[in-house]
Amino acid sequence: ILSGIFFLFFAFLPLFGRVTDMQARVISERLLDLEAPKDGQIESVLAEEGGLAKEGDILLTIQAGEEEQRMGDARNELHILRLELEALEKKRMSIFAKFESDQRLFKAEVISREEWTDSEDAFLEFEKEREILRSKLKRAGEKLNFLEIEKGKSWIKAPISGKVISDAKSKEKSFVLKGEFLLTLAGGEPLLEFTLKEEDYVLVRVGDSARIRFWAFPGKVYKGEVIRVKHYAEPLDKHGFMTTILKALIRLSEIPPGLRNGMTARVSIKGRKTSLFDSLRRRI
Repeated sequence: ILSGIFFLFFAFLPLFGRVTDMQARVISERLLDLEAPKDGQIESVLAEEGGLAKEGDILLTIQAGEEEQRMGDARNELHILRLELEALEKKRMSIFAKFESDQRLFKAEVISREEWTDSEDAFLEFEKEREILRSKLKRAGEKLNFLEIEKGKSWIKAPISGKVISDAKSKEKSFVLKGEFLLTLAGGEPLLEFTLKEEDYVLVRVGDSARIRFWAFPGKVYKGEVIRVKHYAEPLDKHGFMTTILKALIRLSEIPPGLRNGMTARVSIKGRKTSLFDSLRRRI
């Protein structure tokens, strides 16, 4: 009888509060997959796997085959049109002077209406030609600007500061299509992704402390804190049995030197205490 009383006492006494994941995985706070903005050949790769990149750093360059030729043609076209417009502007001064002079002479009845009309028609025709040339010049400038923007896409820059976690060197001198994967950039601090069983969800809260032992760094214990529990659950096939899990994210208080994405750790979260009876009940 006495042993039964002790069993019931400890069965309902809130003692158990730790939740453990033997394979918590290191992830980055932010992962970005960079894609080719256009077709072309990867001319040079400046980013090395494991290397750090600052926002705006050039990671690699893509060269389209006819890009330089098209830009050269556009610059030549723009230069020729500017010279033509410059010559036309100089010619306009004399034509406009004659137009004003004939206008005064017509008003003074020195020349006939027919002579004045011919002078006016010649000036209007010249102005029309001038506007056409100015329109061509504008379009040529827009074309060159567009090609320069496209060339700017040749420089694949880091949109965030972070670490390159994929090998882009192997793609050097290869041809890529627009939208093709180039490399992955990991930004922000490393976090631990903790697999939380659905029945243990009520035990874990944001702010709970965690003890961390990385398999790659035996004998060392690190501390962490739960910063977020993802707002959706996921199905998991575990040895042929379907179960439901949630993912909790843990921030490390100290980052071990040499820590890599994908490494795993044994993580124990000190959550809300529960009794042995309640713990068993939630698993039945």
